[in-house]
Amino acid sequence: MDKIRLVLDLGHGGGDPGATNPKFKLKESDVNLNIGLILKAIFDTHPEYLVWMTRTKDVPLSLSARTNLANRNQAKIVSIHCNAVSSPQAHGTEVWCFSKEDKSGNLSEGYRLASSIVKELSALGLKNRGVKPIYDRRAKQYIARPL
Repeated sequence: MDKIRLVLDLGHGGGDPGATNPKFKLKESDVNLNIGLILKAIFDTHPEYLVWMTRTKDVPLSLSARTNLANRNQAKIVSIHCNAVSSPQAHGTEVWCFSKEDKSGNLSEGYRLASSIVKELSALGLKNRGVKPIYDRRAKQYIARPL
């Protein structure tokens, strides 16, 4: 059986800390890295997965380097971010994927994986903001970012 090939893209890094909390001295890049290291350890216990990480320490990495890693390994990419905004409507967890449907019109593998991830995060007590596909295969167009 073919393994499920994933790249864990740990958002931000190096000179780009992402969201920060000065009071607790937290940087999104560090939180993303810790989440990624935990996920990698979990995936490594499941032989049906083959997983790479875009980074294993706090270093800068270009978008092209991130996507090149996934393309080179013929892997799907899961990008991890912990965004922060002042709006209470934006509170919670959401997982983005490329498209809700595959080319055959069935739920895509990416959407199913994203749904599983958001379900597990919600079970931890985080508000479920759902899965956010970025492309509509039926309309053949990119979807605007939801608010």
